[in-house]
Amino acid sequence: MNKKYQSLLIYSLYFIGLFPIVPNFLKSWPVILFGLISIIFVVKSRNKTVNNIGLMVSSILFVALTFSLTYTDNISAGLSLLATQLSLLLFPIYFMVFIFGKIDISKRTIFHVFFLFWISTFTFYLVFLVNTLFIDQLHLKSSFFRASIQAFPLIGQHPIYASVYGALALQFSYFYSEQFIDKIKLPWYIIINSFIVFFLFVLSSKTIIIFLFLFAFWIILKKLKLRLKGTLILICASILVVISVYKTPFIEGRFREVFANGTYHKVNINNSTSIRFAIWSTSVELIREAPWWGYGVGDVKDKLIEKYVLKSEILVKDSYNTHNQYFSYLLAIGIIGPLLLIVNLTYGIIIGIRHRNLLLVAISIFYTINFLTENLLERRSGVVLFSFFFNLLVYISTSIPLNKTR
Repeated sequence: MNKKYQSLLIYSLYFIGLFPIVPNFLKSWPVILFGLISIIFVVKSRNKTVNNIGLMVSSILFVALTFSLTYTDNISAGLSLLATQLSLLLFPIYFMVFIFGKIDISKRTIFHVFFLFWISTFTFYLVFLVNTLFIDQLHLKSSFFRASIQAFPLIGQHPIYASVYGALALQFSYFYSEQFIDKIKLPWYIIINSFIVFFLFVLSSKTIIIFLFLFAFWIILKKLKLRLKGTLILICASILVVISVYKTPFIEGRFREVFANGTYHKVNINNSTSIRFAIWSTSVELIREAPWWGYGVGDVKDKLIEKYVLKSEILVKDSYNTHNQYFSYLLAIGIIGPLLLIVNLTYGIIIGIRHRNLLLVAISIFYTINFLTENLLERRSGVVLFSFFFNLLVYISTSIPLNKTR
């Protein structure tokens, strides 16, 4: 393996690890550079034997979406969405190229990718908070932070995608905890993770917080190896924690609206749950009208807006997507869409369990849950991270031994 190209390949991986602090107008470049270097590398390689086709599971969905252009009316919108979701096709191919050229990634390199992402997420949150404290007028409300982080210059993100950064970073830091602690020592490890958790509660993305509780609950059960009595005590303690968090000023309103009487009867611009319920009910109506083939990747938004006009001006004004990735693919390509996505995620869970890669299992479950409430694959910040980390973890689970320390 040529050392020059090997170094370029490693640095391209590190560039993706810095994704949270890469300016938004440059976020396509980590994908492009990684792909170019991978292809150059395999051209230079003499050993070209493919021994793993499992990675291609991720790309089948993109092919199906592309096929739907044949019956969609809004071709330009379809092409735009396909361009955004191109990572679903590219990263599986890139990692197949790794296998094709017998390219090895060391355990040390993979650790540094996860570590850089963790540090970059912390830096992103810290820079935003410092800017908010010293430049903007601070308001201790979740709505203020959610609006501010989206408007933050250069690296600002929609709060759900900013929250995805933190949730992924926490998972990396847990499953690679020994290496992280060796790198920066225990006190800093605790401080940085505590800050990330705090910031996730400030952003108050409900599905992310629910996953964090489930993840923490699993960690405690795993560490303590509790029997029935201990498990019941832990459940009671967890309920008390949830209640106390529910009463905090940052997120009280975000969760209270779920149980409010008027949430499911009228669309309220100040109630995200009522908006989601209206969107989901609209999506179900459209799915019933075209369950088998959908409307084509370019027509989903147009069909939704046609229905929104009959329901609420609030929905029309912001042109909401389905806020459910499974619904979005159902509307785009019919029943095959969510089935392919579920097969992909299930494949990750099975491979993770078979090869004892619990990080892959956790990441697969994380996205399975969050796809219920968000269209994470329809923005570059969401689809790049999903496709890269999912396929990276499948690759290291099935193709390389992680006992190299190079």
